[in-house]
Amino acid sequence: MRKLLAAILVLSSGSIWAASWREIDKGLPSSIAGAGGLAIDPTTPSTLYSWTLYPGNRGLFKSTDGAESWKAISGVTGVSWLVVDPKNAATLYAGASYGVVKSVNGGASWTGLTTGPDTRWLSSLVIDPQDSETLYALSDVARVIKSTNGGASWKPSNTGIPGPPYPRFLTIDPVTPSTIYVTVENGGIFKSTDGGENWFVIKTGPANIGGGNLALAIDPVTPSTMYAASFAAAPGPSGNRGDRGQGSISRSTDGGRSWNIVRAGIPTDAFVTSFAIDPASPSNVYASFEGRGGGVIKSTDRGETWSVLNTGIPAGNFVGSPVVMDPRDPFTLYFGPPPDTHGVAPPLAGRLSLIR
Repeated sequence: MRKLLAAILVLSSGSIWAASWREIDKGLPSSIAGAGGLAIDPTTPSTLYSWTLYPGNRGLFKSTDGAESWKAISGVTGVSWLVVDPKNAATLYAGASYGVVKSVNGGASWTGLTTGPDTRWLSSLVIDPQDSETLYALSDVARVIKSTNGGASWKPSNTGIPGPPYPRFLTIDPVTPSTIYVTVENGGIFKSTDGGENWFVIKTGPANIGGGNLALAIDPVTPSTMYAASFAAAPGPSGNRGDRGQGSISRSTDGGRSWNIVRAGIPTDAFVTSFAIDPASPSNVYASFEGRGGGVIKSTDRGETWSVLNTGIPAGNFVGSPVVMDPRDPFTLYFGPPPDTHGVAPPLAGRLSLIR
């Protein structure tokens, strides 16, 4: 059987044109099951974390040299999400198979945080950018939960969000962090303006859309502008994966009160799964997608039009993996595209770098 190597792809360029990706795989074993997620240290962007995709093989890896090499992190298993404290990069929070865990030494050791509702199987975990003691998470069991003491204890925060459908992705307004958004598995979007105490629906979705990566991104300069992944773009009547808004992105410029579907330049079979926005020039937006192929698209006009940016990405059918941006060098991005092997392990991970 052909060996599938693990890799992370890196892209770095001052221009969208002539950009290409290259694989970085030193220290990543060929047996890992793809990059289920990537996180970057906002204060020292040469430090990154990557975790694998499938249950039973969710290893955590760390790089301190811009993903040129990776080492496995021990002491935590079943990672589904990881965030770095923006005010203290040594502090990490991760969603593990047995609940939320915390490290105060860059992943060298971990402490379980289990006080309060069940925190197993997290699908999102975010830190308030102005108060790093405040965290929000989505749990398959407890749905939306909140901590105001650095994860020491948690309480449910679901008023106004019915279930099912269940929440699948959570993001926070970078300018006004008391404003939070949650996407739910039928494609709907809920909003809170009081730190998660109360929620109201701002976008409804069709029934029976199923799960998946339901990403939502907020413009860091103009937070009334938001981008929702393909799930929100009016899928076909059956609600199956094949109809879920493929080849489209939903965009709002009024804080979610209204949404427009964007299709220009997006491959018709693309199912968009994540976003990265240039904080210095928010007109530049990147998105990863899966489909018959998969890869990355870029917009230079705040999501009006898009173009494919796949040079150097290995051919194949990829499942969802995030694209993340170096906050100090927005022309350097990382991408981890595990192939869809339909249960045949091991898949691929990847890192992205634009070449000037």
